[in-house]
Amino acid sequence: MTIGTALLGRIATGNFEKLRNEIGDLQARISSGTNDPRPSADLARAAELSSLKERRSVLSDYSASAESASNRLALTDVTLADMNDIARQFQSIALQAANDTQTDAGLDGLRSQAMALRSALMADANTVDSAGQGLFSGFAAGPAFKDGTAGAAYAGDGGVSVARLSESVTLPTGLNGAKLLMAVPTKDGPTSMFKMVDDLIATLGAGLRSMKPTATVTGQADLTLAAGREPQALGFTLKGPTGSVRIDTTMQAGTPSLVIDAINAQAAVTGVAASLAPDGSGIRLAASGSITLSGFDSGTDARAAVAGLQPLDSAGQPAGSRAEIRPETLSADRMVAAFGDVTSHLAGQRAEAGAIAAQVDRQKEALSARSLQLDTAVSNLEDLDVAKAITRLQDLLLSQQAAQQTFVKIQSSNLFDYMR
Repeated sequence: MTIGTALLGRIATGNFEKLRNEIGDLQARISSGTNDPRPSADLARAAELSSLKERRSVLSDYSASAESASNRLALTDVTLADMNDIARQFQSIALQAANDTQTDAGLDGLRSQAMALRSALMADANTVDSAGQGLFSGFAAGPAFKDGTAGAAYAGDGGVSVARLSESVTLPTGLNGAKLLMAVPTKDGPTSMFKMVDDLIATLGAGLRSMKPTATVTGQADLTLAAGREPQALGFTLKGPTGSVRIDTTMQAGTPSLVIDAINAQAAVTGVAASLAPDGSGIRLAASGSITLSGFDSGTDARAAVAGLQPLDSAGQPAGSRAEIRPETLSADRMVAAFGDVTSHLAGQRAEAGAIAAQVDRQKEALSARSLQLDTAVSNLEDLDVAKAITRLQDLLLSQQAAQQTFVKIQSSNLFDYMR
C-alpha cells in the first residue's frame, strides 16, 4: 500500500505540473496575444510563417531602396531647379551686357556676378546624395566635374545609377552629367554649358569687352583674319551696298587668295570687291557705299578676335580706329539664345527625372500594398485566437480543479475504507 501510494503521488504530481505549465503558457500567450512560436506546436504553421517573414524581409529591403531612390530623385529635382534658375540669371546677364549704355564698372559687376554663379553651378553639378555618391557622376566615385586649364570637364562615366525596387523592376535614380551639362542642344550643336558660361565671362573681361561681333565701314577698308598655319573653315556674312550674302570658305595664314576669290565671286550680289592689301598682310575691301561684316565662325580660339577691320580714306590711309571682331558665338543674340536653349534643356531633364520619380512612387505604393498583405498573413499566423484560447484555458482550469479534488479524495482513503 505504501509503494502504491507513493507511485500514485509521483504520477499525479507530474501530471499536475504539466497541467500547470500548459495553463501558465496559455495565460502568457493570451496576455501577449500571440500563438506558440515553437515549430513543435504546429510544424506547418511554423514553416509558412518562416517563409512569409523571409519574403517580408526582402520587401523591406526593396522598400528601403525605393525610399533611397525617391530621396535621391527629390534632391535631383531641387538641384535641377536651381541650375535652371542659374541659367536664367546668365541669360539676364547676357542681355544686360549687350546694352551699349553699360559702363566698364557695370560690366565688371556683371562679370563678378557671372563668376559667382559659375561657382554655384559647379557646386550643383557636384551635388552628392546622403551616401556621398554624386548625383550626376554615374558609377564613378569623386566629383562629377572638375576644372582644368581648358575649362570644366566631366570626370564621371557614362553610366546612370540604378536601384532594384522589386524582383522585376529596376529604375534609374539620377541623370548622367555628360548628357545634362556637356551636351546641351543648341543652334551650334551639342555644347557644354560650362563653355557657354566661360564664353560669357570672357566677353565681360577687358580683353573682349571692346570687341564687337559686327563691324561697318564706308568706302574701303583692310580686313585681316586670325588665320593659323593649317587651313581652317571660315564663314561670315558680308553686306554691301547692293545686298548681303553668306561667305563660306577656307583661310590659312599667308594665303588670303581663297577668301578674296570667295568675296569676288559674290561681288555682283554685294557690290563689294576684294584684292590683296598693298602690304600683303590682309585683304582690301572696296565698295561705293557701306560694308558690314558679321556672323564670323572659324576654327580659331573662340575667345579672341577672329578678324580686324581698318577703315581707310580715299587715299588708302587709315581713317579712324580699327574694329576688332569677335566670333558670332560671343554675340549677345547668340548667347541669349544659347542660355534659352539651356533652360529648355534643363526643363526637359527635370521632367525626365520627375517621370522616373513618379515611377518610383508607384513602386513604393505597390511595395507598401504587398507589405501590408504579408503583414496580415504573418499576423494571422502569429496572432492568437483569444476566444478559443480562453475557452481552452477554462477547460484546463476545470480539469485541473477536478483532478486535484479527485487526487485529494483518493489520498485520504485507507485500507479500512476498502474493508467496509
